[in-house]
Amino acid sequence: MVVSHGSAGFIQAYNSMLGKVRQSFSLAINEVHTAPLHERYVKIRSLNYALYFLPEDLQTQFKLQIDDLTKLIADEDEAHRQNLEALFTNVDEDAHAIKEVGMLAERFKKQNLSKHFETLHEQSLEKLRVYKTNVQSSLDKQDIQSAVHAAKKIVEYKESVGAHIPEVTNIYNSICILIMKGFLSCCEILANISTTEQTQSVEKEFNDILVYLRFSDTLDNKAEEFFP
Repeated sequence: MVVSHGSAGFIQAYNSMLGKVRQSFSLAINEVHTAPLHERYVKIRSLNYALYFLPEDLQTQFKLQIDDLTKLIADEDEAHRQNLEALFTNVDEDAHAIKEVGMLAERFKKQNLSKHFETLHEQSLEKLRVYKTNVQSSLDKQDIQSAVHAAKKIVEYKESVGAHIPEVTNIYNSICILIMKGFLSCCEILANISTTEQTQSVEKEFNDILVYLRFSDTLDNKAEEFFP
């Protein structure tokens, strides 16, 4: 709406008011640009609500800016989603991916990106449950190398995201017990070597012990949690 009638004083006051509204709205839009992602959605909703109370010419001007800003926020949100998806797709092969998961967990918490943190939380636990199952099934099949490989992944997850995902500790503790039992079983067989008639069995248990020991070398100060 453009005021074309009325006294010069009224028109001047009206135009002055429009100038202040335009300035305030522009500042509010700039604040959205600099706000954390989780706050931007709230600010955008407030701006869209306030937009309906502006004169039509200002509505048109600011709606374009708000629409562009909304798309920018949606694109950033989608980038986070795609980054997480790619990260967990490659986490089994990429040696650095688990560390990246930990860095993202910290960033999402600091920025209060609860939706993305929840996705990371769920995906991490899903991976950890698979690794735990692999440890158990590999030990059942006496495939110690595969069991240790899966256990290493759980150790890496605990170091990376344990501070952000408490459930990791329970899974970690359970595989500590599984690995310890497997190790003690090998030790018991070798301790009774004089009564073992199958040479191949003794050789396998000895090789399995070496796998356990090489695993313990990678644990630093955590070795006692697996091999007390």
